[in-house]
Amino acid sequence: MQPIASSERIQIIDILRGFALFGVLVMNIYFFNYPNEGNLVQEEYLSSGDSITSWVLRVLISGKFYILFSFLFGLGFSIQITRLKNKDINVVQTYTRRLFILLGFGLIHSILIWNGDILKLYAIIGFILLLFRNSSLKRVKIWIIILFSLFYIGYAVGAILDSRPKKDKDKVENTLNEDTKNTNVDEASDENKDEEILVEKDKNEISFEEYKNGNYFSTIKENINVFIEWKQLAILVLGLLFILPLFLLGSYFGRKEIFSNKNNNPFLLKLMLWSLLIGTIMSTMFIYFGITTSKGDETFQRALMHIGEQYAALPLTLAYISAVTLLYNKNIRVNLLKPLAPVGQMALTNYLLQSIVFTWVFYGQGLGLIGQKSTVLLLLIGIVFFSIQVIVSKWWMSKFKFGPAEWLWRVLTYGEMQSFKK
Repeated sequence: MQPIASSERIQIIDILRGFALFGVLVMNIYFFNYPNEGNLVQEEYLSSGDSITSWVLRVLISGKFYILFSFLFGLGFSIQITRLKNKDINVVQTYTRRLFILLGFGLIHSILIWNGDILKLYAIIGFILLLFRNSSLKRVKIWIIILFSLFYIGYAVGAILDSRPKKDKDKVENTLNEDTKNTNVDEASDENKDEEILVEKDKNEISFEEYKNGNYFSTIKENINVFIEWKQLAILVLGLLFILPLFLLGSYFGRKEIFSNKNNNPFLLKLMLWSLLIGTIMSTMFIYFGITTSKGDETFQRALMHIGEQYAALPLTLAYISAVTLLYNKNIRVNLLKPLAPVGQMALTNYLLQSIVFTWVFYGQGLGLIGQKSTVLLLLIGIVFFSIQVIVSKWWMSKFKFGPAEWLWRVLTYGEMQSFKK
């Protein structure tokens, strides 16, 4: 197969992919800095400026750009399927091979480079997405609603159940003589839970030291430990409930040709306004309860904080998608958006490169700068590095048809060499 001609590419999709890659880097850099923790920066180290930056990142960026990346995966799927059908190429065989290659990239990435890989999960869920290739738009829409409903209801129930306060110690003492047996069981249960928390904390601290002071083989060892954890199964289940409907949503937009037809601007404007409204309400709930409740409090208010944060992510992402597309369609600040297109054209290469560079910067096999305390500093590092990627991607795509990883992916998918230089 010949590469897609420049005239065939939908530039706004490349721009959105580049935009997504920026947000993914900005958040991933904090995971490179604190592996297995999932924190921006540990709160006890934050200055006022760092604290404000952390809140801004959680409200505007955290979670949103992986949603955008997932949406674009589904959108790309619909475009690729259409083109394969138009060229009378076996869709199932070709796309299955493509997903197996992506799974291979993900396994190599997660074990040899960084354990925060998303590619293998995309590949696995991609096989399920393939089952919807011939589904009607109505059926796709129904499944989107079902899966999102299951995820969001389940998330809310889980957050509320986790918010149940611990038994008041005074009440336990007052009823000690009445129900000694039950109380002892409860105390033993609480002690077991405390022990589990301490074990998990110790494990994270040991892992942190291995990443910080170990060599490359220590990194591989820790990556394998993460890879074989039972939590990976839970991640897969969450992926089915959340990433699959995002894939389907992107595919739905692609089949409706939302991005290739400027007549859809009224729809995009309406989508942006409603998404922004809902996202703002949910974010306000997140900020309010986040400020008024203390870290570690198991209260209903803290549950509402987590619900607000999670429920705001998808609407705000849709608002971003709509806003960027409208700006592009109306030729507003197009010169500001266009530099993102080459980054998006070689998104796989740039994603892997981010992991290679920052595991070297933060881990012991390189500079060993893991555990930085400044949220602002890490954000600036991410912005500077992404700016370099924008410049290099523009130069690379002016000389070559693909990014290196994209070229290899294509060669392995179609089983024949592809021309590389323009």
